[in-house]
Amino acid sequence: MNHRPVKVIGVIGVIGSGKSIYLEEFLKNHPNTIMVDFSNGVRNTVRELYFIPEFKNMQEYREWKNGITFIHTHGKEGINIENRHLLTLVGGIGRRFNKSIWITLEMDNLLFKIDELQKENTNEPIYVLADSVRFANEALALRSLALHYKENVQFIFTNYPSEFYEIRDTESEKFAQSFLGNGYRHRQDITKYVEEKIIAREWND
Repeated sequence: MNHRPVKVIGVIGVIGSGKSIYLEEFLKNHPNTIMVDFSNGVRNTVRELYFIPEFKNMQEYREWKNGITFIHTHGKEGINIENRHLLTLVGGIGRRFNKSIWITLEMDNLLFKIDELQKENTNEPIYVLADSVRFANEALALRSLALHYKENVQFIFTNYPSEFYEIRDTESEKFAQSFLGNGYRHRQDITKYVEEKIIAREWND
């Protein structure tokens, strides 16, 4: 088996800060990138619970995420809930039982994909990109993945004030918000700062 370099990159930023645009541009240059989304387990759980069809592409998922789902409640008429908030609620419930539940689900699938690509007869690097790192233990998982392949992880900060830019008071946004107000530029490499914080255990994840 070849030992292709595995380049692991994590993107950190609040809602509407340019993470998706960074992803699109990165994929143009590296079309065979393996995508990491620690919310895949959350998204699939929500889909199964509320009978939501599988999303055809990321654009369709983004549009759904900005929409509303009607939820029937026992003995009541039901409620409308923002889909983004619904994902946050389900993700939070899972994390209460096990803080790494969604990470474990994603990492098992990720390692399989990387091992399959390692079988190819080429020395070209394998790019692994997490386009939204929401928690410190997700950053730690990416760092551990890079070290597993004897590589260094890279963390990129996004902070473009788009029309969708938003600071929400939710658990899944606190990690990205902790980087605001530190003078970091849009798309700056903040790997050193992230690793120092993780090693110092300044985030209680």
